[in-house]
Amino acid sequence: MLQHLTIKNFALIEHYEISFDRGMTVLTGETGAGKSILIDALSLTLGSRADSKMIRAGQERCDITAEFNIDQLNHVQGWLKEHDLAEDQACLLRRTINSDGKSRAFINGQPVTLQQLNELGELLIDIHGQHEHHFLLKRDHQLLLLDEFAQNNALLQSLRSLYDQWQTLEKQKSHFDQLQQNNSQKEFLNFQYQELKELALQTHEVETLDAEFKTLSQAEDILKRCHESLTLLAEEEVSMTSVLRQTQQLLGPLESIDSHLNNANKNLAQADVLIHETILDLRQYLSHFNPSPDRLEEISSRLDHIHRIARKHRVKPEALMETMQALETKLKELEHADEHLAQLEKAQQALLDQYQALAKQLSKQRLQAAKRLAKAVSEEMQRLAMTGGEFEIRFQSRDESIHASGAERCEFWVRPNPGQAAQPLAKTASGGELSRISLAIQVILAAHTVVPTLIFDEVDVGIGGATASIVGQLLKQLANHVQVLCVTHLPQVAAFGDHHYQVQKMVVDQQTIASLKKLSAKSRQEEIARMLGGVSITPQSLAHAKEMLAQAK
Repeated sequence: MLQHLTIKNFALIEHYEISFDRGMTVLTGETGAGKSILIDALSLTLGSRADSKMIRAGQERCDITAEFNIDQLNHVQGWLKEHDLAEDQACLLRRTINSDGKSRAFINGQPVTLQQLNELGELLIDIHGQHEHHFLLKRDHQLLLLDEFAQNNALLQSLRSLYDQWQTLEKQKSHFDQLQQNNSQKEFLNFQYQELKELALQTHEVETLDAEFKTLSQAEDILKRCHESLTLLAEEEVSMTSVLRQTQQLLGPLESIDSHLNNANKNLAQADVLIHETILDLRQYLSHFNPSPDRLEEISSRLDHIHRIARKHRVKPEALMETMQALETKLKELEHADEHLAQLEKAQQALLDQYQALAKQLSKQRLQAAKRLAKAVSEEMQRLAMTGGEFEIRFQSRDESIHASGAERCEFWVRPNPGQAAQPLAKTASGGELSRISLAIQVILAAHTVVPTLIFDEVDVGIGGATASIVGQLLKQLANHVQVLCVTHLPQVAAFGDHHYQVQKMVVDQQTIASLKKLSAKSRQEEIARMLGGVSITPQSLAHAKEMLAQAK
């Protein structure tokens, strides 16, 4: 339910803060006062298109925030959790528009895309107006409404589960179908596999051979440098070892004279040990290092072979073992493809049998519900100045053998007046007729709707008199189930509101602004009297307004 709306610098609005309650709220005012501005502002928080022209003259940015109570809306809470936007049962939608035309969207303070804002908005509010493209015109939503009316949710859930399982098997079957198509390549795949198998590549062999090749190819330089290092360390007349010993002989006796030289002597001792170990390591390395030209050629030949095979398979040498395993798996799948495919087709047929049984049951329930819904809507049309009008629901079989939503599509059709040809609701020419039919459908489906707030923006255009009172009654009836906001110019409709706001336009400091105020019982009577017409409010119009308000209770 919409609880609070804050609007700053939008169109003629400088700053609005409006709290909404349950039941039916009506918005009235003189023509051109800006009654629909509130709806336009709210539409922005639901993801509608933004334009810098919407910003109030002289301002850099407009800011609109809508707060919703979602305590009883489990599907909305689930959506917020799924998108990591849940925050202590809060639901705050915000939209800002800058003078450069750029806009930003937020849900519970976190930046979101317009698509996300729109998705959540569709769960919270449904706006009905003469020029609004709303849910009721979408065939998929029409089917959803019919299923809600028929209480098909559990059946649909089972049907979609079977469909998902069938789709999983279809993907697996497609995989084995492709394998069968590649059966002609089996000989080639087997050749590739045998080639890799004969290569007998070992784990980390390429890295090991590369390192050994690098060493052997530099053997001459390695031997030269190692021998020269040994000469410098131990075999020259003035070698590193002899210099260290002479230094130790000079400094050693001084430790007893000055303790500050102790650390220097320790370092010399450690250096002597390290140089001695280095000499031993070099001698041991040289004793074992026996570079063989034959071994170098052998390694070079092996690496060339490995790289040549790798190029043929278009992979790095390190990936050849993985490639061989993949080929082995593919060959095994090819050998048993027929068997796997037969098993999958059998399982898929079993699922399809179950699906068709459920789909048949769903089709039957939809057909029965469609007759009841069509009859109920047609009856409401008679009350809404559409005498002789008829509403029907037509079905069309899907081309697919299996679909998540069942075996058929549905579409709402209407014959607004006797003698007119029936046509899809989405193509109904008259906006007023579309609004009234939509209103009739929403009233009937109110007990099944999942959208907690319905907004009607001048749905009463083109009607008056007794029909206007019927519209008011229907909206009041609808407000027993969901929150209803209604922009109206008819006193007969406004009289049925539980809460009443008046929109006014005025000039302040040479700037036109729109203001909004909640009406008391007395001021509400005066507003109804104004709406009844006349140059001035008279005792007669006030009495008439009082009577209308009393009858609407």
